[in-house]
Amino acid sequence: MFGPDYDPTFEVCLKTRTKRVVLKVQDQDGNVVWKRRVSLAVPRREMSQRNVPAEDRVPAEDRVPADQRLSGSVRTQFINRVSQAVLDQLLDKLLEWEVITYSEMTSARVKPQFEKAREVVDTVQRKGAAACRVLINALREIDPYLYRELDLS
Repeated sequence: MFGPDYDPTFEVCLKTRTKRVVLKVQDQDGNVVWKRRVSLAVPRREMSQRNVPAEDRVPAEDRVPADQRLSGSVRTQFINRVSQAVLDQLLDKLLEWEVITYSEMTSARVKPQFEKAREVVDTVQRKGAAACRVLINALREIDPYLYRELDLS
């Protein structure tokens, strides 16, 4: 949708290690009508803010608070089905994106798998919907199969 009252928008999904991309918009005849080079290298602190969407930028269908999406049966399924390796990667991502602190990460790492999974979910849920969204996005990246099975899309 575009026009005088709407900004044209689109979404681009890239591999996580992409550092630079060239975006082009072509008309129906294949003529380039817009082209932009985009550097994706950003400081770590700025990256963490990029990965936590502002509530007003979240599509309407995703506005259900993310912490509700991890409650009940989804929470239980996550705890029962997530692997040790995936949990460790999630902890790394959550620390990198400054959702959890170093002490929260080290506390969770030493626990048995089910307790670790429970602690990860509960810690993130206490931090609110934006933190839950980061966890969900990280799970989608690290274990797309479990992400789909939990119906988090």
